[in-house]
Amino acid sequence: MDKRCGITQKDLMDIFYQEKQLNNEIKTHIKTCKGCSEYFESLHSIKKEMSILEFDQENNSLEIINKAFVIAELQEKRKKEKIEFSLFVLVALIIISIVISSAISGYGNVVFLLQVASLSLSPIIVPLMFIKKLRKESD
Repeated sequence: MDKRCGITQKDLMDIFYQEKQLNNEIKTHIKTCKGCSEYFESLHSIKKEMSILEFDQENNSLEIINKAFVIAELQEKRKKEKIEFSLFVLVALIIISIVISSAISGYGNVVFLLQVASLSLSPIIVPLMFIKKLRKESD
């Protein structure tokens, strides 16, 4: 293999990857050189074998990356929801224990008045909570 064959084979590799066009000079060299002709044929056989797979690796990679981001976002959201739920349960238990201990200590009338007051504030607080949630979702 002489210097010209090495250059031609590099050009054939560029043609194989569609980075270069097959010109007349390369065509005539392939016709006259047995080694370059065999090399060119081997590239074509590789291309035929690869076409059987028929997949677009770049698009496949992008899909995998996008799925990974979606999964990561879902895991982060679930983690946040678990923390918020745990805090809600903790606060609810604290309030219930305070109410029960106050009722046992003889402050039943005060507990009753606080419950009535909190129930009367619900029609005001609930719409405010919905507005806050809608604003949060729009961001």
